Amino acid sequence: PVHDLAEKQKEHEAPLTALDYNKKLGLTITSDESGVVRIWDQDKKFLREISFPHKVDSVCFYNAHGDILVSHEKRVSLITY
Repeated sequence: PVHDLAEKQKEHEAPLTALDYNKKLGLTITSDESGVVRIWDQDKKFLREISFPHKVDSVCFYNAHGDILVSHEKRVSLITY
């Protein structure tokens, strides 16, 4: 089905660099070597993508509220929920 193909295209194409889970919100966050950060719900449904112009070394939830820390290009960025 077309729906399955669309969901499949949301998977990372580059090797993963990190994965974290926020139990309070039921969200998972992933990052890859191409600079893509993706957020998923507890049913593995793709919700959002954030792109960086270079490799993301690591990503994690900063707190239970959903703020995210992203390590990239020798710096750390805070993305607020």
